[in-house]
Amino acid sequence: MNSSYASNGGAVSLDSKKTANSFKMKVSGSKSAGCYITPSISSNYVLNPYSDSPGHGTKITMYEKTTDGTQNWMFEKYGNEYIIHIAKNKRYVLTASGTGVVLKLRTCAANQIWSLEDINAVTLSSISVSTPPSTVVYESS
Repeated sequence: MNSSYASNGGAVSLDSKKTANSFKMKVSGSKSAGCYITPSISSNYVLNPYSDSPGHGTKITMYEKTTDGTQNWMFEKYGNEYIIHIAKNKRYVLTASGTGVVLKLRTCAANQIWSLEDINAVTLSSISVSTPPSTVVYESS
């Protein structure tokens, strides 16, 4: 995911894997409450469902971090990869769609399964437990 437009309503686009900071995301939070997904280029913005009532087809954008829980994400292990859903409703998952990211009903299709690559050469266990987060790169399978 590319978050080079880290601003309110800024686009989250898909592109081939790159090492630029706009492609690096940080995960912070806890397993029980959910995690924020923050671009490395700006700690003030997070991955955000672009709707007050997110559902099937809701576009994912960047937005200033809030504490109302609408920007919290959960990571579910799926083989060696992950399905990422909004914390308030696990039926809707991050889905690669064209050149962007949207919420779709969970089908476990290839475009809903995400690989996480730790760029600090430590284990990814910090994503599934309440420990200090590591910086990861997301890419669709």
